[in-house]
Amino acid sequence: TRFKWVVPKNLAGGEYQADFFFSVGKKFNLGGLPFTNEVVVNSADFTVNSSTAGSVSFLKSETKVNGEKYNHIGNLPMIEPGKSVDVSQPVSNSFNEDESVRVTYDLFFWDGLNESDKIDSKQENIIIPAGKTSTLNYTIPEMKDSVYLLKITAFARGQKSIINVRLASDQVHPRLNYP
Repeated sequence: TRFKWVVPKNLAGGEYQADFFFSVGKKFNLGGLPFTNEVVVNSADFTVNSSTAGSVSFLKSETKVNGEKYNHIGNLPMIEPGKSVDVSQPVSNSFNEDESVRVTYDLFFWDGLNESDKIDSKQENIIIPAGKTSTLNYTIPEMKDSVYLLKITAFARGQKSIINVRLASDQVHPRLNYP
């Protein structure tokens, strides 16, 4: 299979890694898992040469769920059925100017592959001062299902930064795939 990816216009120069997964029909994961950083089919390292020196990016090591550190690899936080969930996510502006950032929050059942699994979506616009970090907050009022994926996207200067937070609850909701 071939695909073409165009480097975003204002992407900061540096070393990057693309991780790959393969799914069929946006439901059956044939190789890798699109909702985790630890199960991939393959990866490719590449370099971007650019005069852009700054970025708006998430601080992955500082994600918190209900005040506790969230590990993007390993066990998911188990949330009691019916309880609320607070996700806090720092986002940093390394540009030399204040940055206007559009943030979207998309909450899905299970994973973010199928638009019909979207439970909630909201947007906000924030200003992050030059060289500073702001903390985004998203609350799920009630854990009503077995697995949620919160996809947070920050858009600034033609750049896009995405982070996923997956949450589990001891509830039964089967997800049927192709046999």
